[in-house]
Amino acid sequence: MDTAYHMLINGEITTSKQTFPVINPATLTIIAEAPIATAEQINTAVDSAHDAFATWSSSQKIDFRKSTLLACQKALEHHIDEIGELLTLEQGKPLKAAKSEVTSSLAKIPNILNYDFFSKTLEENEKGKVEMQLIPFGVVTAITPWNYPVYIAISKIVAALWVGNTIVLKPSEYTPLTTLKIGEILKDVLPKGVLNIVSGSGEVGALLVKHPKVRMVSFTGSVPTGKAIAAMCADDLKRVTLELGGNDAAILLEDAPIDKIAEKIFWGAFTNSGQICTAIKRVYVHQSQLEQLAEILNKIAADTIVGDGTDPTTQMGPLNNKMQYDKVLNYYKAAKESGAKIWGGGPVDGPGYFFKPTIVTNLEQGHPLIEEEQFGPILPLISYDDINKAIDKANALNVGLAGSVWSQDENKAYDVAQQMHSGTIWVNTVHDAHQDACFGGVKQSGIGREGGIEGLKSFGEFKMIYKRKIA
Repeated sequence: MDTAYHMLINGEITTSKQTFPVINPATLTIIAEAPIATAEQINTAVDSAHDAFATWSSSQKIDFRKSTLLACQKALEHHIDEIGELLTLEQGKPLKAAKSEVTSSLAKIPNILNYDFFSKTLEENEKGKVEMQLIPFGVVTAITPWNYPVYIAISKIVAALWVGNTIVLKPSEYTPLTTLKIGEILKDVLPKGVLNIVSGSGEVGALLVKHPKVRMVSFTGSVPTGKAIAAMCADDLKRVTLELGGNDAAILLEDAPIDKIAEKIFWGAFTNSGQICTAIKRVYVHQSQLEQLAEILNKIAADTIVGDGTDPTTQMGPLNNKMQYDKVLNYYKAAKESGAKIWGGGPVDGPGYFFKPTIVTNLEQGHPLIEEEQFGPILPLISYDDINKAIDKANALNVGLAGSVWSQDENKAYDVAQQMHSGTIWVNTVHDAHQDACFGGVKQSGIGREGGIEGLKSFGEFKMIYKRKIA
């Protein structure tokens, strides 16, 4: 495994005098040093993307863009094991899940390239033609998070480039290595300047967002950081897409078959150690079923193997970083202090940011563990006796990314789903996906959509052309 990683700037592998350590969250050892981009390197990256834009974005280059992006897919397929192993080391997730993240992100590429929506004729007759075109913005800055760094990076890169933009991408400082490795692999596949990857702290991201030659920002991350980015983009009206956090509610109707759905609820909450923006973060369950659900979930939790992701028996890895571990630990302590019932689980002694899946009951709406996004393996169950009150509580927060409804009667569940204020609602399932579906939130869970044709359209803007004959 490499111990030194480099940025991709203007088609060249580039280093920096300043670096920062990348920590394995399972062992707390330093995996490697990643470069910190200087202001000069950031300018060079944006300038190179700006210079490459005219040729890459040309309408005559659509076939070339498609063939080049398919070549990127082929190049990355030769490195699935390498990227997957590196992802486990820097992110913590089990190796099987890491390799699945890589393969699923590569499988998306042909689906994205199947969308051909660059021009639509609205009218064509003896008077002339009215045409609507989707045109790229220019230089796009993409900033990606640490929970699914490969999937989100590849999704943003391919979508932005397919529309005709060029891109400068900054990965999270917690998980930069896989993205930097992707840049090294694609160095000789893409034309110079089309893809640039720089690394560093939030200061690097801020310089990119504020850069006058950047015309669009695509960000996935927390609500506070998203708000800060939106404010920075307002100065020169940069276009911005924000996929931010949620606090996703699952509502179990009174007839929900607890024994049949408990495992789905469990992994809907605890996949990737709960570090998913669409993870189930709070469960509203009828008071008559609360104890049954808690007991079954706690049994699954007790049987779940938590450990180093490199161990093939591990089902749940550590939390990714100390900041997130401390956040979850504080919610855990606050719940205890509030007199909540803690069903097993809790922090694990020893090195690594390990936290066993934990079920919590006897908390009321208003407690931080219910009101705030925990983004980790601790799940509150809240009892209700009136479904309308449960819906109101599910909708009461200022976020709305996803949610789910569970019932023997899918039509009854669908009626409840219609009343929930979120960008995605699942009925009797969770984390289901369709290749043509878009994704995003309402309220403070974001602006715009990613995925599907609607997501691709967010990487461009519409231009109308009216062609008429002179009478």
